[in-house]
Amino acid sequence: MFWLLGFLSSTLASRFYGYNALTIDHQTISMNRYRGNVTIVVNVATN
Repeated sequence: MFWLLGFLSSTLASRFYGYNALTIDHQTISMNRYRGNVTIVVNVATN
């Protein structure tokens, strides 16, 4: 059971680090930049 949790967390982490984001200055950054750091993602989308 624990191997499954480890597999899922590593799979999700590798997918996360493949994403890019747009900064407030309209520059694209890779989430891979934050590998090895604790990261909190907050959705602050508005209409």
